[in-house]
Amino acid sequence: MISGQNYLISRISFEQTYDLRHRIMNPEKSINQIKRQDDEKALYLGAIRFKTKHIIGIASFFNEKLPNQSEDQRTYRIRGMAVEEKYQKNGIGKALVLHAMNHLQANVYWCNSRINAVYFYKRLGFKKISNKINIIGFGERYLMVKKDNF
Repeated sequence: MISGQNYLISRISFEQTYDLRHRIMNPEKSINQIKRQDDEKALYLGAIRFKTKHIIGIASFFNEKLPNQSEDQRTYRIRGMAVEEKYQKNGIGKALVLHAMNHLQANVYWCNSRINAVYFYKRLGFKKISNKINIIGFGERYLMVKKDNF
């Protein structure tokens, strides 16, 4: 666990991510539509406020290789990352990712970054490795990667 000024980063269950995932990332979809078949297979982290015990940020990390990845490297995909709007731009997302990286000790991390999150991932050392791609039902994204040898 790590703690920020007003929050603690800790493991949470996949069920605990649904509310924030729904409200911040996919408000137009129902809770059932945002559930994934492999939800129980990931590492889930939450940023939890000390005073209220309210989850204000979430991130999930799936042991999933990059598309067309041939090397046998420990690889994790970041999915379902969200921070309550009033807490954004306070280092919570960064704390979630860095905590996971410290815990997972993988060689490769990747994500399909929303357009408005590219700068966030670049500041963490990720690089764009694709042109803009359109993921049906989710919108435009960039494939971004951070390797231990970048």
